[in-house]
Amino acid sequence: MESSLSLFVVAVLAFLSVALAIDGLTTWWRANRSASARRVRARIERINSSVGADPLEVIDSVVRVRPLSAYAPLNALLERLPGIDRLDDLLSQSKVSLDAGKFLALSLASAFVALILALVFLPGNEFALMLAPLSAVIPWVVIQRRKERLLKRFNEQLPDALDAMSRALKAGYSVVGAMKFVGEEMPAPLGPEFSQVHDEIAFGIAPSVAFKALTERIASEDLRFMVIAILIQRETGGNLGEILSKISGLMRQRRKFSELVKTLSADGRMSAWVLCLLPVVISGIMLISNRAYIETLWVTGSGRTLLLICAAMMSVGILWIRKQIVVRF
Repeated sequence: MESSLSLFVVAVLAFLSVALAIDGLTTWWRANRSASARRVRARIERINSSVGADPLEVIDSVVRVRPLSAYAPLNALLERLPGIDRLDDLLSQSKVSLDAGKFLALSLASAFVALILALVFLPGNEFALMLAPLSAVIPWVVIQRRKERLLKRFNEQLPDALDAMSRALKAGYSVVGAMKFVGEEMPAPLGPEFSQVHDEIAFGIAPSVAFKALTERIASEDLRFMVIAILIQRETGGNLGEILSKISGLMRQRRKFSELVKTLSADGRMSAWVLCLLPVVISGIMLISNRAYIETLWVTGSGRTLLLICAAMMSVGILWIRKQIVVRF
């Protein structure tokens, strides 16, 4: 009985020893050899090399570290592509979990699938091959629309957030404390962004750097007004609560003017939709009712030429109408 108990104790101790050894090796690997550990060391090296540099330059290594791809060789290749920074900013502002590498892979996959479908279901039709580049554009349109929706929601929340900050400042809060208060009370997308600014400043990032990073994450002109007012007030002093209250009123007036412009231009926008969709709808009806008649447009050389000319003229017309009905202020 005692021998079996001793063997059991030895087995348990051996198991615990092996488990602790494996856990220790895993912890050592994660702390020294893993990809995250290499990224941390790289960030520390960049921070050490930037001692005495302009804080606005240090932000690229402290706040905005966002790899273009999880794979180092692909990341180095993507960094050489022109316009990759704008794509990365677009993905960051749209709050998607995709990095630039995955997003480009998704676009290429969409184009490849559309090309295969065109070759299978529409063989011999060169116009069907245009589905590939059009399908590659779809992810870009989706991301852009998501960014616009988030930006619209953010701008709708911002006046209320400024009013809350103004009241918090009048109650004795600091600017950072007021941003923490607003970040905890306001829903997404504004709340998390203000909370991130507070956390960055709490971790030692200079306020000017944290606010600059905020304006890069959210491409809002109204937000830039707020940030400029806060940074100027930090340098010159003044009643920041009163300033934020006035900026909030200005934002609401701008929003009312924007809604008035949309109301006055509703007739033009509806006309634009009708003019743009009418050829497509008529073509679809004719395709169903008299396919042989409309098929001439893509089975003959002159028909294909006319289609290209019509597409070019429609594109120019859409851009011209958009320029007439969109008012920027």
